[in-house]
Amino acid sequence: MHKFITVIFILSVLSSCTKKETGSIRVERIPIAIKKGENLRLSKFVDSIQIIPLETTSDCLIGEVNRVVYKNNHYYLRATRGMQSGRLLVFDSNGTFVLKIHNEGGGPGGWINMKDFVLNQNSEIKIMSLGKVITYDTEGHFLRENKIDIPLTKEILPYIKDKYLVYRRGAPSRDYNLLSIMNEKDQFEENFFQIEKDDVCKSETTFNFNSLFSFNDSIYFSYPYCDTIYQISNSLKEKPIYYIDYGSKRIPGKIFVESDGVKEIDKKLERYSDFGKAAAFGITEDLVYIGSRDKVYNGYFSLYSKKTKQVLTGQRIVDDMYFVGNTISMKSKHLPYNFDGNDILWQVDPSYILDGFHGYKAKVSQEEWEKFCQKYPRLVKICSQMKEDDNPVILRVTLKDI
Repeated sequence: MHKFITVIFILSVLSSCTKKETGSIRVERIPIAIKKGENLRLSKFVDSIQIIPLETTSDCLIGEVNRVVYKNNHYYLRATRGMQSGRLLVFDSNGTFVLKIHNEGGGPGGWINMKDFVLNQNSEIKIMSLGKVITYDTEGHFLRENKIDIPLTKEILPYIKDKYLVYRRGAPSRDYNLLSIMNEKDQFEENFFQIEKDDVCKSETTFNFNSLFSFNDSIYFSYPYCDTIYQISNSLKEKPIYYIDYGSKRIPGKIFVESDGVKEIDKKLERYSDFGKAAAFGITEDLVYIGSRDKVYNGYFSLYSKKTKQVLTGQRIVDDMYFVGNTISMKSKHLPYNFDGNDILWQVDPSYILDGFHGYKAKVSQEEWEKFCQKYPRLVKICSQMKEDDNPVILRVTLKDI
């Protein structure tokens, strides 16, 4: 059973250390200071940024991007209007529109409320919907579908050969297990990651931007209102790896009960003047990324170095590399939560790029602008052609160690 009290016990003996050995388990503490208006300069954590403007046509209009997977030199996107009407859009590595899979409805190959998708080892696309799993090939041809009598899927990731790790609702019906293993025939074989009854409401009533994450051969998991990131082994064993420490702004672990719904949870959180909550995370070779929010949905970007144990956190991202002086104050909806290896795939609205572009051009001299154009010709060309109502832009952010 996963209990917050276990983490509290670990912290009580941590003292000033950042890690603790408990038997064979090592939990690293990541302290995050939630301070509204705290600046974080790009040069502190960015090696380079590549802009991928996603082509805008009537066939591929995007409201919001909820999932980005880069595979076979293509970007696969789950795009929605709000959080509903999910569609799968495919763009090449330059952002040129390639394919749309959008088949809402109850007929063969159709879906109601597409929640997530995954590419298998054959590069087939599995779409997780309400009541069924639908498989398409990479050219958008419907292949097959299988009905599943389960509550709504939240996330899915490739696990080991011909297996998938699925995070879904309805844990009380599975002995309070949050995760399941699905085989290539879309059959659920095993449930695991059991939590206490009073913790299940956190998973049933809300969501993080991502709760599952894979890097190299490792899979990580953290459910809503949980301050711990767990690593999942090939034998379905889970162990705590990182503890996210919000200090005085931590939400106590025992304030919710099993029967709590959204209103009850919100009412209990109202008693706190402020708090920190993990909304997204990512793991790279050298870094751990944590995307947090506070009580009023400000967004906080944090990086933790596995080597130096240093933590960088900012609520305002200050550009001191490209459009110098441009600043973005983040809300939680602006946080990144998609990765490709060591790179962040950060979806942003064109207006943020254009504001920086025009603002920088207006304040520098003609000579300085000409030098900038010579140094960043592709960036200038993209921004000169971009419109505010275009599709979102993907920033491929290559991180550096801190």
